[in-house]
Amino acid sequence: MPQLRRFGLGAATCELKPHDSFSLVTLGQKSPLIEDLTIYLAYLTSRSLPETLQSFPSLTKLLVFDGYIWENDGFQSCSFSQLLSTLLDPATCPMLQELVVRGWNSPDSKSGLNAFIKKRMESPHPLQRLEISGSSRAPEVMDLVSETEIQFYGSKGLVISFLYDNSWMASSSPWMGLPIDTE
Repeated sequence: MPQLRRFGLGAATCELKPHDSFSLVTLGQKSPLIEDLTIYLAYLTSRSLPETLQSFPSLTKLLVFDGYIWENDGFQSCSFSQLLSTLLDPATCPMLQELVVRGWNSPDSKSGLNAFIKKRMESPHPLQRLEISGSSRAPEVMDLVSETEIQFYGSKGLVISFLYDNSWMASSSPWMGLPIDTE
């Protein structure tokens, strides 16, 4: 698939644990034009994540599903902090312009996020969009970057959005009725 431009890696299993780590290096090598990639951090390790992302030189948009970190049976999944650290390397996704994170669950990543933004804003292809949404840690999501920093980066062309995603609570069914609008 040498002309493939978009690829999404869905959840590998319906069970509550991963069976194995994924590496998409071969896909990146065989499909070097992929611009839009969706991954789940729970299915990548600190070793497979850098290898995977370095194999996508044309990647401009990365959609990441964060969440649980698996640490059992010798498997330890990658964390959001490790993702940010990997993306600090200019050889990793050098064309990256959009990072969208869903299910953010990493309150200890504030300093790593600030370093990532600064580094990517200095690159030849600066970051243009950063969106992070989380559900269980709403206050921490909203405090990742100060309002002053958001305005500063906005003046440089970066759109930053931090969202509290409570959609998991707003399910509707014929038995439950429509969700209550909280906004």
